[in-house]
Amino acid sequence: MHSHSHRLQFTLGTLLIAVCAANGAYAADPCAGYRIDVRHERRLFAEAPTPRTAGRSLATSPKIAAGRLYELRLAPESRVRFAVPPGKTMLTDGAYAGVVML
Repeated sequence: MHSHSHRLQFTLGTLLIAVCAANGAYAADPCAGYRIDVRHERRLFAEAPTPRTAGRSLATSPKIAAGRLYELRLAPESRVRFAVPPGKTMLTDGAYAGVVML
């Protein structure tokens, strides 16, 4: 019995160390467990964003490029005219919107 108890403690201790080590690795890279490769997105979000003011309509919307990070200045949603109205209007206090073109 004494030997079985020590073996059980050793096994539980080893399991605890393995779980803690795995947890530490996960904390260092929280995206490592994703099923899809997000390395490109992580590199993109590590860059400084390009500031732009989003348009209030299609005619005033700036052109942006895919694969770049932007920081968009938005307008109050009530002042934005969309090419196609949103399916769900969110005209609550503090709602903002903007239009850009790819």
